[in-house]
Amino acid sequence: SNQKISGVLYAVFGAVLILLGISMTANQAKGYVVEIDGAKLKVPGTYTDIEALGYHIDAGEEIKTLQATEKAIKNSATYVVKNAEGKEIKLTFENREDADRPATECEFIALYVCEENGPKIKLPNGVKSGMSEKDVEAIWGRGTPKGIGGSAAEYKAKVNFNSYRINIVYDGNLMNRKVASIRVTDGLY
Repeated sequence: SNQKISGVLYAVFGAVLILLGISMTANQAKGYVVEIDGAKLKVPGTYTDIEALGYHIDAGEEIKTLQATEKAIKNSATYVVKNAEGKEIKLTFENREDADRPATECEFIALYVCEENGPKIKLPNGVKSGMSEKDVEAIWGRGTPKGIGGSAAEYKAKVNFNSYRINIVYDGNLMNRKVASIRVTDGLY
């Protein structure tokens, strides 16, 4: 009957819209958003994103060509970018495409900021550079210990269907350690 056909059509059409909505939401939400000196930046991101914040690779530095994903012999490279004040961020670019391309045309999949010579960094949950280890643990709990004497901790974060690894290194004596550096990596590898 016509009612059964229209009921099936509505059900199929509704399911397609739901799946389309989930797919669009996952794609739009890809990225772990951090704040760099108050400006938002997504990991993974592009070289254009980091340039918009005033950071650049030194003009004399050679930009490597990264091989396509299927070759996977040399598909990543790490560069230090600096702003006019001399603040530094270390970025690892990775080619996830089907053709060889310059590193600056690939996404950066990891971002590393050191308190000593870098900008202020703040994570979505409020963890930031210079924060005490106790305050980090009050927000995030105790991370997986890393480094000599547990001087670092690793955390895992999820944004929709995407996973991120956050590494925090502490500096100072055992009773009063502070966040010395933060590394955010897209994926858990």
